[in-house]
Amino acid sequence: MKQSFEDEVDGFANGLEELMKLDEVDRENIYLFGHSLGGNVAPILGKRYNVAGIMVYGTLVKPWEDYLLDMARYSQPLQEPDLLAAEKSIPLLKQIHKKIYHQNIPLSRLSETEKALLTSRYDLKEDAYIFNREFEFWKGFNEIDFFSYWNEVKVPVLAMYGSTDVHAISATDTEHIAHIVNKNYPGKATYKLVEGTDHLFARVDSKLEEMEYIMGD
Repeated sequence: MKQSFEDEVDGFANGLEELMKLDEVDRENIYLFGHSLGGNVAPILGKRYNVAGIMVYGTLVKPWEDYLLDMARYSQPLQEPDLLAAEKSIPLLKQIHKKIYHQNIPLSRLSETEKALLTSRYDLKEDAYIFNREFEFWKGFNEIDFFSYWNEVKVPVLAMYGSTDVHAISATDTEHIAHIVNKNYPGKATYKLVEGTDHLFARVDSKLEEMEYIMGD
């Protein structure tokens, strides 16, 4: 069954509603924690429901296609001997993004060169899946304005980034989340750098070490 990002949000919303029905739950003190893509769900649920606060870790606020370019430029090259070749792939990735995210060109109609690049960068499979999710999930995800959702958050926020998290890439987005909230409600949001911690909360000394582990070296 195909599942969109909106379907995923609705699933979390249903879970939250069930939680709120429990007698042992203090409905005035429910906090949301969003990890990775869950950090994108959190401000959406924060807008729908009366929650006491939001915590996120290793998430993003920029559009998905911009994040992918950052990943191709900064994280993946940690394991590549030829940084120049990695950088030179960025213009082609931008062209591909335009085709698949804005011109609605199916993945199956891309050239073999384009497919090969998506396979190496985004784990393209069967002309339909990117990072083990159907492409339509990512296309819908790319269309959501997460900045606007964070701009409406009125509750306390803790935005965290692990210093060796190669998936979230850098602290920029989490710092920006805190900045967005504080711009409207000064002092409501806090940014926290978690030293020596990767995307899955494991202790890792460096981003290079983390990439070596991911790649199985």
